[in-house]
Amino acid sequence: MNHLVGYDAWTMEELKGYGSAKTNGYHTLCHAHPEIQTSAVEVTTGPLGQGIANAVGLAIASKNLAANFNKDDISIIKSRIWCTTGDGCLMEGVAMEDWINTEDTNAKMRAQGWQVIDVMGGNFNVEDILAALRLSSTYKGKPVFINVRTTIGVDTAVAGTYKAHHGAIDKDSLWRWKSMIGLDPESSHTILPESLAFFRERKDHGARLQSEWEAQLERYCDKYPEDGKRLKSRFNTSTEPGLKLLSELDSEQFQGKATRQSNGAILELLWKAVPSLCGGGADLVNSNQIKYADIDVFHPTVGYKGRYLRNGIREHAMTAIANGLAAYHPRAFLPITATFLLFYLYVSRESVDRATDLTEQQAAPGVRMGALSELPAIHIATHDSFREWPSSLYGKDSTDICLL
Repeated sequence: MNHLVGYDAWTMEELKGYGSAKTNGYHTLCHAHPEIQTSAVEVTTGPLGQGIANAVGLAIASKNLAANFNKDDISIIKSRIWCTTGDGCLMEGVAMEDWINTEDTNAKMRAQGWQVIDVMGGNFNVEDILAALRLSSTYKGKPVFINVRTTIGVDTAVAGTYKAHHGAIDKDSLWRWKSMIGLDPESSHTILPESLAFFRERKDHGARLQSEWEAQLERYCDKYPEDGKRLKSRFNTSTEPGLKLLSELDSEQFQGKATRQSNGAILELLWKAVPSLCGGGADLVNSNQIKYADIDVFHPTVGYKGRYLRNGIREHAMTAIANGLAAYHPRAFLPITATFLLFYLYVSRESVDRATDLTEQQAAPGVRMGALSELPAIHIATHDSFREWPSSLYGKDSTDICLL
């Protein structure tokens, strides 16, 4: 898709290297899973379910900015967040806990407050998919789940099997497909000119939308100068106010205190000084000493202007949502998460010792993905044996955190 719409970096030569092993110094932009450091890739995905939680973070960011800056006559923030997912991601705990494949997915989504649109002919009926997308834009007040029914590897020898997920398609199937759409069956890495022209127009369309938004932003700033100044500052947030505040603190006042006490006192000051700070804890805010006012809560029942998120006991989702917030726009949001150190690495000591990676652990996958993606976030781990809780519980946890 990035090649089709005309991103300069995504050349046909790059596409030919899709999924290639990194041998003899060779590398490609086209990894089997996209990475955020590559142009046009919004978040790193691959570990199933992460992208869904990232999309939640992106949606929260958009809702929050819109609630704080949109006016009756100028909607300066009007992002609509789309998340394309497969059934595998929906089975992951971070997407929704305790799903199993035999359950009624649509009923699950409706029960959790989603508007559901079912597209039965997803294999070939493009018009029905487009109609569902158009219909989704008419619903207000709740998210929309579009269930497109497809067959993996449709109309090939491996249709409906795991072999269609990753591997080479048989030559007879490729020959039939290429002939059907008008391509030379013997050709490789070719695109119909009319298909390329259709997608390349999207690049020009996007440039027009960007230009129109920038002009609208200037009108917004002229009419609402104070809010315009605040909005622009969010897109160019500086860490100076926070760093200045920290430099002026007397560290001796925190001597002998548990980390949750010192963290809580510092965060309370930073929350007032740094508007981009947002986030919250995993149902342990009193123990973590994360202070907030009810008026500052982000929730449908009270509105979207607040910055505090009530995550509930969802440590993995909490950290993955934080990544989505950080990815919305560079420096517009600086998310925080908080829970006990134990729950960032909520797994038996033996499991950590034998694991080749840290994906089994509760909040750790989101923390690790954020670190690999270079997304700024602050994760506050309390009850870490400093003044509280036995040190025997955390003998190696600090090392494990560094490994993330």
